[in-house]
Amino acid sequence: MKNSFCWLQLQSTNLKNIKEFYTSLFDWKLSESPDKEEPYTHIDTGEGPGGGIMEAQKGCPPHWMPYVQVEDLDRYTRKAEKLGAKIIVPSTKIKTGGSFSVIQDPSGAHIGLYQP
Repeated sequence: MKNSFCWLQLQSTNLKNIKEFYTSLFDWKLSESPDKEEPYTHIDTGEGPGGGIMEAQKGCPPHWMPYVQVEDLDRYTRKAEKLGAKIIVPSTKIKTGGSFSVIQDPSGAHIGLYQP
């Protein structure tokens, strides 16, 4: 689907407990990324990959971040900015493929944009 939600990412300050919480609450399977420089846990909801879990950055409270898939990341990031959004994370390549950005809409809410 065009411009549909494609990924949910949880950033937490207590990874061990939060992983236990979600795998006990839901029938999720977790797998650790082999990248030791940037630890990341993939969430499999039973219907394929559904998201990931990572350590929250210093000073950032725990939160879920939704991502919307776009066909031209730079264009959508620039368009968001022209419409009044603040660019929190500019277009950034992901080691395992694709690119993302994070914007803050004019109301203050954050959302991620992702291009495979």
